[in-house]
Amino acid sequence: MTDKTVGKSGAHHEVADLRQRVQELEAEVAELQRTRALLREEHSFRRGVIERAAEGICVCHAVDEHPFVRFTVWNRRMEELTGYSIDEINRRGWYQSVYPDPETQEQARERMARMRHGDDLRSERWEITCADGSTKTIGISTSLLNTEDGLTHTLALMLDVTTEELSRRRLENRLAHLEGILPICASCKQIRDEDGTWHAIESYITAHSDAAFSHGLCSACATKLYPDVPAEESSSSSSV
Repeated sequence: MTDKTVGKSGAHHEVADLRQRVQELEAEVAELQRTRALLREEHSFRRGVIERAAEGICVCHAVDEHPFVRFTVWNRRMEELTGYSIDEINRRGWYQSVYPDPETQEQARERMARMRHGDDLRSERWEITCADGSTKTIGISTSLLNTEDGLTHTLALMLDVTTEELSRRRLENRLAHLEGILPICASCKQIRDEDGTWHAIESYITAHSDAAFSHGLCSACATKLYPDVPAEESSSSSSV
């Protein structure tokens, strides 16, 4: 075999190897593109879930400089709850914005410090001040997330429970009225309220509870008022 023949044979092998390598690279590129497409689809799905959630969802981590907490996730519901965008809350600060009262702000900082040591919030109720100056009661639940960047992130779910909290307070006030000693007239049985006004017992209880009244006659009164009618008949027929 001549040197020329050997040289041609070697060149053919090199070309074949290069073609095979090109095919392998093309396959790797195609696989990489498929992986990227799947990752984009998964990211889009997760982002859609977060954005469309009924609860406020946010993720933050502690930073050394002002405002000491930085948010990386802040869904649409968080904007609706607080009135702040993620850029605004990162510029102004979470504690400084929603807890303008210094004492409450310090309590919130201390609670978050305990949370970062494993004492998660579980639907804890906190009153926040929104961007428009209004107040809301929100239930907050948290979990810690440790990621490859070496930071400990906090995942928080927030639910507006303002209406529920107002209803609870009204119920407690009603119970406080009904559980106390009621000043009642010994003769007509009217009840005196805090302002000194006298009310029929039915009106007072209806105003301070969800109770409703129906009227009838007990057997003793039925016998007294209708002596000629059997007690059971008179008492049942007179109920309204």
